[in-house]
Amino acid sequence: IEKADAVLAVDKNNIDARAIKSSAMLLEQKPEEALSLLEPVVTPGLNNPQVFTALVMAYVQLKNPEKALQTLTLGIEANPDSVPLRLMLARLEAENKDLDKAATQMRAVIGLVPEDQSLPYQLADLYWRFGQQDEARKIVQEQLIKQPDQEENYLFAAVFLRQKGDLAEAENLLRQGLERLPKSFKLRFALSEILVATRNIDQAFGVLQECLTLTKDMEDPEIINTRIALARLHLVVRDIPSAQSQVEQILQVSPKNPDAHFMKGQILLATGKAADAIAEFRAVISEKTTDIPAYLMLSRSHLVEKQPELAMDTLRQALEVNPNSPEALRAMAVLQARNKDYAGAERNLRKILENTPEDARTYVELGDMYYSSGDHARAEQEYSSLVQKLERNPAGYLRLGALHMANKDSAAAEKILRQGYQANPDASTLMSALVQVLMTQGDSFAAEEISQQAIKRHPERALGYATLGQIFIQKKQYTEAEAMLRKAISLEPQWLPPYNTLARLFLVQGKQSQAIKELENLKRTAPDNQAVYLSLALLYENNGDPNKAVAMYRELLSKNPDAWPALNNLAFLLSNNKPGAKELDEALLLAEQANKLRPNETAILDTLAWVQYRRGATSEASALMDDVLTKNPDDPGIHYHAAVIFKASGRLEEAREQVKRALQGARDFRERTDAEALQETLK
Repeated sequence: IEKADAVLAVDKNNIDARAIKSSAMLLEQKPEEALSLLEPVVTPGLNNPQVFTALVMAYVQLKNPEKALQTLTLGIEANPDSVPLRLMLARLEAENKDLDKAATQMRAVIGLVPEDQSLPYQLADLYWRFGQQDEARKIVQEQLIKQPDQEENYLFAAVFLRQKGDLAEAENLLRQGLERLPKSFKLRFALSEILVATRNIDQAFGVLQECLTLTKDMEDPEIINTRIALARLHLVVRDIPSAQSQVEQILQVSPKNPDAHFMKGQILLATGKAADAIAEFRAVISEKTTDIPAYLMLSRSHLVEKQPELAMDTLRQALEVNPNSPEALRAMAVLQARNKDYAGAERNLRKILENTPEDARTYVELGDMYYSSGDHARAEQEYSSLVQKLERNPAGYLRLGALHMANKDSAAAEKILRQGYQANPDASTLMSALVQVLMTQGDSFAAEEISQQAIKRHPERALGYATLGQIFIQKKQYTEAEAMLRKAISLEPQWLPPYNTLARLFLVQGKQSQAIKELENLKRTAPDNQAVYLSLALLYENNGDPNKAVAMYRELLSKNPDAWPALNNLAFLLSNNKPGAKELDEALLLAEQANKLRPNETAILDTLAWVQYRRGATSEASALMDDVLTKNPDDPGIHYHAAVIFKASGRLEEAREQVKRALQGARDFRERTDAEALQETLK
């Protein structure tokens, strides 16, 4: 603004200065002032696209789409080769639901900038958003046919399909690309990421190992990138020795490699050696002063070492490097909230929203911060803002529902959850929450109606049958409940909640022994039915016979070593069932094996953290639980485990926060009594 004013002082009609100053006014949300600068100089035929761009943005901020469209039309007539103006017009036409006009502008842009390989995929995205997936796929295929030996085309196509959820086709295209370009590192890196996303971990390792055969030059940057990718994947599946081996091989040929030092720091932090990790992250920052992730990990290491002031100083340095980094702003807000500096935390979270006003996570964090501080009115305000901004995002409705239940206002909870469910009828979390509230109110008729609707809409999914089973239990229609739960299990045999509900059904009927006998008979006639073993194990556990539950999980694993729910449950059971060192070591191996089969599965990471805590490795447990909580789990059991682990680690304020989250609302869970007792000790 200062520079523009200096020009305007000697040339008040300078168009470029007016355009620059008006753009600054728009960043400050002052569209009226921007208009007053621009409208006097805009004439038909003006050859200055920036003026039209700023003018359009002013009309958009003023919510005047008609004037915005008129201005764009004038601007394009005067500047027909302006790519930014045509892209803006395409976006506005798309918002007006006019696919043909939007596509026309996109095709014109592609003609103006044929070398920009990303533009056809933007056109494909446009068609996809309007439900014309076949046309979108056709555009993607056209790009590959035009330039079948262009590596970037396969990468663009794979990214596009992955974003649309079509992982199988993305994998297929990358494999086609490798047939034509067998020496490509980049295609293999992209393929390995797809394979990790589809949980084909062994294949992902295999693809990366292929990269190591493409050249014998161990100092080749692509070989180093391959080893970084391998180390990262080994760390994901908790194979620490293999991750360390890859990192050490990099450092032998490239001693200052910042990516290798970053990975080494992560490994040290994950194994509870935060003091050593600090040196590694500092080494990264000395080589790459703008590496925000390194600042974040350094700050986290200082926290583990109980050095909160150093953690805060590190984040201040990160924000000096990049004042708008959402990750650094978020981390700073977390520390400020722990110090009860709620105003400072809010300022930093609001700054994130200034740059990304539709960031649902930040609205949730604002609301959660005020909820934890006891200011329920402010929490409700933030959750409500999320609902208003993003009506199709379930998070705002869920948080509001939980808040109302915590305030003993089930009618308000029902109202907001119904509103959310109407806006998002396929959101399983909203449906489950609404049914739970209705059951709490005793309105089983309404709850049953919602479950039946879900079954009708998606008969192939387990959720509707599972919730209907819960409702029938409440209505004491036990035969119907059992049928629904068994149907849910048959549809999704690896989803554990229906098994737990079925065990509870037998318990309330006093039929534990009968059910066990029936399932033991069924196991003899159907020895490969995984659901039978999981059901039996949970029944034995609920019947107070953990040794038999352990035996059942072992029997299932002898038949199917890759049954990750059994691996996970057995690990947790062994760590809780009066364990000795032998049982705890086995529990750790089982949990790590489950994690290799289902990397980043929240329930497994929770088990890993709990096992490490039971082994006395509180630093490792704490680091793992930090990773779990970054996924924003909505599981009270996980929040209880976090509270226990943080208390053991001396992180008392965080422990209080987590146990409060565990007990939020009226949700029942197995360890609720323990959580209530823990909360008393933390007061």
